[in-house]
Amino acid sequence: MKILSTKNEKIKHLVHLKDKRDRDRHKEYIIEGYRELWHAKNANVPIKRIFFCPELFLGQNEVPLLESFACEKIDCAVEPFIKMSYRDRPDGLIAIADQENRVLGELEKILSKKAPFIVVVESIEKPGNLGSILRSCDATGVDALIVCDPKTDIHNPNVIRSSVGAFFLVPMFQLGSSEAIDLLKRHSIDLLATTPHTDQFYDEVDLKKGVAVILGTEQLGLSDLFMDEATIKVKMPMLGKMDSLNVSNAASVMMYEVVRQRRHADRL
Repeated sequence: MKILSTKNEKIKHLVHLKDKRDRDRHKEYIIEGYRELWHAKNANVPIKRIFFCPELFLGQNEVPLLESFACEKIDCAVEPFIKMSYRDRPDGLIAIADQENRVLGELEKILSKKAPFIVVVESIEKPGNLGSILRSCDATGVDALIVCDPKTDIHNPNVIRSSVGAFFLVPMFQLGSSEAIDLLKRHSIDLLATTPHTDQFYDEVDLKKGVAVILGTEQLGLSDLFMDEATIKVKMPMLGKMDSLNVSNAASVMMYEVVRQRRHADRL
């Protein structure tokens, strides 16, 4: 039966999940979009329910993807689907999934491998920045992303949207800052911080060993705790009048420097 009303209880339940309090209460979150659901499927994410609106499909691939899920599937008219959607141009697929928190033992295994490549974000505030960082983490082969003392919910739909599905591809862990520092140091991983208060440029240090690229808040940068504990401090050349980059842009620059150095070492 096709849902025609925005007052349907299942529609209202999904709409409530846009609020962090309801996501936390139900331990659920929203996944919207064909690409996002495709990556979720390949990552074996436990999907509870999918709402679909054929009138909004962008092509022919939505149907086989929808058929590949064994969960409950609900046909919706355009109006209730748009009420649920986070997007200006919905593509006709939106799902509810159970939240899954990765265990610390999984992170310990990652940190124990040879020359792990880690990214740490501290107190990041904007979901779009976190999603963009996840996308760059996937592109550069980062082994894990550690989110310390977050000010944004990692299950915010805008995190998943801006990650374009990388949310499901990069192992992500939530830790306190002190806990993350102790764990990284115990595994002899360098803590790399960017700061204008150093003479070293980012391409002048050895990043081929185990390293964690540490990124701070959008407004204030890294806390004194992380800055004091950093084992490597570098700066980026800023040739214009601005004194800093957006945190996701800075993250990409540093991640690709790690990739550049390691690719060069492999060719030697």
